[in-house]
Parts: sequence; structure tokens; C-alpha cells
Amino acid sequence: MEIRIREVKGMRNKFFIIGCLAAFIATSCIYSTGDNKVMLGENEPSTTDEFIFTTPNMSQEDMTLYSEDGDANNSTINIDLNWAMAPQYDYAQDFSEGLAVVTKNGLAGYINTTGEVVIPFQFVKAGNFSEGFAVVQTKEKGKYGYIDKNGELVIPCKFDFADSFSNGLAAVGNEIGKSRFYCTLSYINTSGDIYLGTDYVIDSYFLEETRFYDEFARISIMVYDASTSSYVNSSHIFINRFGEAWQSFESETYVSPFYEGIAELRIGNKGYFFNTKNEVLFDVNYYSGDNVSTNDVYEAISAFSNGLAYFVKRVPIEGMEYNTAPKMGYFDNNSTEVIMLEENVFPDDFSDELAKVRKEYDYYWKKNDLVPNKIKWSYIDKSGKYLYPYIHYGNPGQFNEGLARCYIEDVGYGYIRSPLALNIVLNNNKLKFNTTLQLSGGMVLAPLEDLCGYLDMNININIETKEFVITKDNLEITGNIDSYTIKVGEEEKEYSVPITTLFGITYVPVDMIADAIQTDTVWDADNSTLTIDTK
Repeated sequence: MEIRIREVKGMRNKFFIIGCLAAFIATSCIYSTGDNKVMLGENEPSTTDEFIFTTPNMSQEDMTLYSEDGDANNSTINIDLNWAMAPQYDYAQDFSEGLAVVTKNGLAGYINTTGEVVIPFQFVKAGNFSEGFAVVQTKEKGKYGYIDKNGELVIPCKFDFADSFSNGLAAVGNEIGKSRFYCTLSYINTSGDIYLGTDYVIDSYFLEETRFYDEFARISIMVYDASTSSYVNSSHIFINRFGEAWQSFESETYVSPFYEGIAELRIGNKGYFFNTKNEVLFDVNYYSGDNVSTNDVYEAISAFSNGLAYFVKRVPIEGMEYNTAPKMGYFDNNSTEVIMLEENVFPDDFSDELAKVRKEYDYYWKKNDLVPNKIKWSYIDKSGKYLYPYIHYGNPGQFNEGLARCYIEDVGYGYIRSPLALNIVLNNNKLKFNTTLQLSGGMVLAPLEDLCGYLDMNININIETKEFVITKDNLEITGNIDSYTIKVGEEEKEYSVPITTLFGITYVPVDMIADAIQTDTVWDADNSTLTIDTK
């Protein structure tokens, strides 16, 4: 099937879907899935487990305020975020090409992945690096230009609007008259010369969406309407690098740019996902108010990222005619739903093979809206497994190049390392675990049974009493899950971090077992690696 139809009014924004989700909270519920799908919540922290995340300049008393019920007890464990750079910036952006924009005292500069300032704080505005260039503004209300990775202004500040380079070209625009809403569209090359000039007028807010994703750029063309004295949507086209029109669509339809080689055309209640060969890969049905008799009616679908797109569906509530509930998750580029989210968990794009998910709870009515009193965060991988217990504070971002910016209120922005960054090396061999390692109280926590297996130790856990016995040769270690102490033979040893259960798995501070077998550990903070040498 080929698409021969001419695009929906308005532009596609990758983050538009977030605004569509809140309307469903009051009627949300949990749904079962088939064997080929993952239901988040199966490996999620249980409601009886409390997790508090530590951060610089926060006391233990402050941190307990972020637990769900506000009570600290023996089952509470403080999970440390693995900070690469402590919160210190007024603002921060994601890493790209080894550099990130950070702001201090109203000026922006660039740091590398070790936190070193490599381009001084000097810009009013600055964007991420892409293909070796970054957009900057050097003075208030000034024009935009481009710097290289040495911080040199290699393309002068002469554009009213400018976007990142993609496939060797960058979209730039100059405002029409005194309007900051509309601009003419051109494309420059890396020398700053006009490579492709156009007569198109576009909404300047959506300049990014005219970027050359893959081999085509999608342009939403505006025309002047004398009757309203304003610009209105006229049509939408895809052009190639030579400026030739590949496909055109009327403004009454909806078409997205290409993301990872896939774009969406929406006509009425039908959505068609197609590739750069103009082939329809699959289609979906959108909610129209009277078509919720099946479980396959979508409310919104994001762009593809790391091979997955997230969605929100409306599904009928059994026995309640005309009432629907939200169902959120991810599907692949064959429209196969591979991850299903649990109640009140909201998705975000995958990046670095991880996706941030947000859980809202403790709702209350604010005027006519149902809003959450509390929000917590976590990350999942592409199998749907949680890699962190929920984060009860701050606002972490997506991981890019192994780092994610994280905002702490009244402190600032910093960067945390990926939960996949933690490693244990035993006798020069990197150990592999089926779940992520964690940090707590400056100690590395590892799955108890897996760690014992690598150390050739036998372990027996009584699930009912939570008691365990570890043996090796003439050595015996006994203890209880949720306890801060263990007994090595007849000697009792106490630690600042307890043995605990995360994701249904028993975790132990590695130093607790290493001390029992009289083996030292060495922590390399820069490489997030704990080394054990038993030889």
C-alpha cells in the first residue's frame, strides 16, 4: 500500500502525548497481558517497601519526607543516586557528542563528561552539539550563530531562528516583519552558506520539526490570510535535500516528521505509519468517542525512539457502557505491544536503551482537574524491568551517553550515572547479574544469591522467617533479611546498610560478605567499579 493522500492541522510534537494522559487518571485500572508482554509492577517495589534517595545537603530527617507514608522504619533503605557531577548548575541540558550545556549566573557554557568546563560561561542561550556544531546566542535578543567544539564562532550570529545540524544541513529562519511567530525557511551547510533557499513561511516555534530526519524534511507551510490578518496552515510537504517535493498533504490531515525512518499520517480516526519508501507498515484506530468496543483504540502515540513508541489507549470498562480507562505502554515498529505499564505509570521516550517512567499517586481535585499530590520516578529497560527503585524527589531526565541531568529543588542541576554503570570485578573478571546493582550509604548492593554463587558459597534462605545461612568450607554466616547485622561464626558484625529486598530479590552490601571472608574491596568512584580480590 502506498500513501497518496494530501496531511492534520497542526504540528506533531514528540512530547505532546504527555498532555493527553492526565484526563484518564480518575478511571485508571490495571490490566492483564499476554505471555509476550511485560506488566510493570511484577518487579516493582511493593507498597510495603519504602525507598528514600539521598542527595547532597539533605539530612536523613529531610529525606524521610520523601517516603510514601513519611515514616522511617527498619525496612527503609536509602538508595544513593550515582552522581557523576553533584547538583551545582542553574540549568543543564542532556549530553550530546560528549558535551552538555550548563548555566550559571545567567550565562551558558559547556562541560565534558568529567564535569570540566571546556567552553566558558559566555552565551545568553546555547544548544546541544550536533555534527560538531552548536547554536548559540551571544547577546540578549540577539541573533543566532554556530560554534565548534573549541568554542569558536564559526558561523556568525545572523539568523533570527536556528536549529541543530542534521545530515549536514541546518534549518534557519528570519522573522517576517516584526513577528516572532513566523519566519522564512532556508537550510545552510556547515560553512554557513545557504544550501537550500525556500519561499516557505513556517511557524518559528516548530523549526526543529523541519529538520532533515533521515533523508526527508517535513515542512508545514503557512500562508497569509488577509481576512484574518494572520498566517494559517496551508499544506505540508516532505522535501529531499535538493528541495524536491516527495509527498504533499493537505492541512486538514496530520503527518509527523520521520523519526527512526517512520512517520505517521492521520486521517480522521485512522493512523497510518509509513517508511521512507512510502510503504505503510501498520495502521491504528484512534478514539472518536463511540468506538471503544475493543481494546485497540488509541488516544495518542509518540514518535519512535530506540525502536519503541509509547502510547495511551482507551479501553472499555466492563459493565460500564461509554466509560473508558487508560492503558499505557510501548509497541515496536511492527505495532506489537511489548511493554504494558501499570496503573498511573506514565511513559517517556527511550534513550540509551532506557526510559524514564513517572508514577503519580495520592490524587486530589484542584478546581476541575484531578492532580497528583505525589510523583515518583524510575527507569525501565526495553524488557520492561525496573532498574531503580522509585525516586521520590527531584526531576531526573533521560540518559544520554550514560549520564542524565537531575534537578534537586533549592540545590540545582547535576548529572547522575546510568544504573547500568555499576560494576563488580572479582579476581579481574567482571561479574554479570540479572538485575542492576545499587548504591546505598556508600556501599554497593548486589543480589545475595548471585554473589554467593560467584564466591563458591552455599546459601539457604527461609522465605517465611527471612533467615539465611551461608556456608563455605568451615565458615558459617547467618543473618536475617532487613537486618543490619550478620553473625560470622559466633561473632556478630553490624553495618550501616541492611540486607534488604528490592524488586523481590534479596540484596546484600558486598562489603558485608567480603568482610566475612576476610577479603578487602576497592571502590573506584570514577568508573563506578567495586573490585574484590580473593587470591
